[in-house]
Amino acid sequence: MQTTTVFLVLVALACISFFLGRRRSRAVAATVGGVKALHSLPRHYGYMAAAWAALPALLILVLWLGLESRVLDNLVVAQLPQSVQAMHPSELGLYTNQIVGYASASIGLEQLDKAQIATARIEELMDELKENYTIAIVTHSMQQAARVSQRNVPDEMYTENINLGE
Repeated sequence: MQTTTVFLVLVALACISFFLGRRRSRAVAATVGGVKALHSLPRHYGYMAAAWAALPALLILVLWLGLESRVLDNLVVAQLPQSVQAMHPSELGLYTNQIVGYASASIGLEQLDKAQIATARIEELMDELKENYTIAIVTHSMQQAARVSQRNVPDEMYTENINLGE
């Protein structure tokens, strides 16, 4: 829902609260001897009802606007596989931005990096094949190797630095 829509709903609820509070104070005044028997005028009670209805909701709206992106990012990252969660924060940020872009339909599958799509397909194929075969991978990305690995092992155990010479 758009922020302006939520704000307009809050304003409408505050107006309804004002009229209900004013009407209730008039009903109470009728039972105790008229408006002069009340502590304040009926509109004062209406303003108080509107304030008590609108201020907490506005506070929650402001907090949500300030924390929305962090909360949603944390919820999305929590649902990702452990290997993706272990990425460097900058890589994870790029990853979540692509998820958000794809979810909001601002980018389509055809706009994703072709290398990423190909890598995802290769990793899916490797997941299928590793049940029946032993696979050795030469990759520059330890995150990719961890994603397709059968077990959680420290990165340094199965890495070898290859120097091609300069």
